[in-house]
Amino acid sequence: MYAMKVNANLFTLSICSIICLLVFSSCKSTVASKESTLPASTTSHISTEPVFPDKEWLTSSPEQQGMDSQILTDMFTEINTSQIDIHSVAIVRNGNLITEAYADPYTRQSKQGIYSVTKSIISALIGLAIQEDTIKNVDERIVDLLTDTSFDNEDEEKRSITIKHLLTMTSGLNWPELTGAYYGDNNIIFKMSNSPNWVDFIRDQPMLAPPGQLFNYSSGNSHLLSAIITKSTGIPTQDYAAKKLFLPLGINDLQWDSDPQGIANGGFGLKMKTLDLARFGLLYLNNGKWAHNKQLLSPDWIKQSTQILAGGEYGYQWRISADGDYYARGFRGQYIFISPSNNLLAVFTSDLNLNDELLPYQLFTRYVKKSVKSSSPLQGNITAKDTYNNALTHFQTPDLLSTDLPDKAMQISGATYQFEPNEYGYQELSFNFDEKSNEGLYTLHIQGGPTLVQTFGLDGRYRTQDNNSLKGFWKEDSFVLNEKYSGVPFTYTSTFSFNKDGIQLDFSSSEGQSFSLSGKKKS
Repeated sequence: MYAMKVNANLFTLSICSIICLLVFSSCKSTVASKESTLPASTTSHISTEPVFPDKEWLTSSPEQQGMDSQILTDMFTEINTSQIDIHSVAIVRNGNLITEAYADPYTRQSKQGIYSVTKSIISALIGLAIQEDTIKNVDERIVDLLTDTSFDNEDEEKRSITIKHLLTMTSGLNWPELTGAYYGDNNIIFKMSNSPNWVDFIRDQPMLAPPGQLFNYSSGNSHLLSAIITKSTGIPTQDYAAKKLFLPLGINDLQWDSDPQGIANGGFGLKMKTLDLARFGLLYLNNGKWAHNKQLLSPDWIKQSTQILAGGEYGYQWRISADGDYYARGFRGQYIFISPSNNLLAVFTSDLNLNDELLPYQLFTRYVKKSVKSSSPLQGNITAKDTYNNALTHFQTPDLLSTDLPDKAMQISGATYQFEPNEYGYQELSFNFDEKSNEGLYTLHIQGGPTLVQTFGLDGRYRTQDNNSLKGFWKEDSFVLNEKYSGVPFTYTSTFSFNKDGIQLDFSSSEGQSFSLSGKKKS
């Protein structure tokens, strides 16, 4: 079944979901078993024929594909020692899956929010629509395509905006997306997301400059492209994508949020698996060609999309490096990197703040690209292989923590705490600890909602139930609970401080939200 959600409110009621709703409506590497049989000692050259995954990927060691595993080891060592919050890494060379690694609690099956990487996929769909002549070309005007809506501040400049202007972020619409926190009440993304009609909201914005003159990054532009795809093809963007792009690539499990009119969020709405992002990247790396020599996407479109057209680095919803590499980039550090000269691609998913969002780019350029040494297999090295595997294991499997419980744990175990009335709906909570267990139980009663009961790990590793993952630890007499939610990159941290008769909850998230609540022990 093609699993695609179109409701932007995807969260169940939990610690993280309550906050998200207020603001914005055991892990192991599982590399496929089908191994490449290229022996470094007997094969003198790597095949340049395109290799494509079917249900599984062809896998290979770095050395078999001319890459130095020690350099990749150094990358994972830096990630581990610097505690860079990378969630997953996939590296593909010559169509072979070289590396697939997931940090706890993520797995191969985890769908992760890719934010503005969505824009690069929208670009591909525009190319497909032009290829099929449902859109004539990039010079078509928006007013001639979206004819069923009106807009404010109409003038000749606004009427002259074309598809190309949207693709290159040069529409001229006043869209101050990067001037403040994305989750601030005054951010234009927040305002759009809370408007009854996103397309009208975007088109109503006044002009900042004539079309084509000023690069101004805008998720609004990308959402208009999604609306154009829906209108021009006669079917929802998400259905068109499934039929023309995702299913041919073997991608059949994703989520795509939509606006109130059901138009797929073209700016930041997709949640996808890491290896499915690699499939999309491989299509571009092979100039639009897929298995059985099928040309899914025009190589001319890929060439146009990945040349610098605006802003010093921007093409058609792709960013381009000076050396000819290009990449899709999303909020909090989501990336697809493509290096045609090295027949190489990499995917990183992350939870990184604004100051650290470029770290995956640096990891790719400093390590992944530099690990490419030859177009021929390298001599295998058992020590280097073991070191590399150890680094991967460390990345994927957190060190076990002591599960010894302080006296406070048993004192509050089973007790119910009642919060003062609050806007977050927290009514009552309790913890259950067992001195013989490396897990605990957390129960939270939500006003007007369900009672949440979930297990958390006490050994430094998450426990996952449905789409929530929890782990906790004691810090003196306070208990710290970390939560991650499928499809959302953030970590939500609740610190519970206990006294004889009361409780204090201090909540924070990696996206910058925080609040405090207090309550009393229920007699």
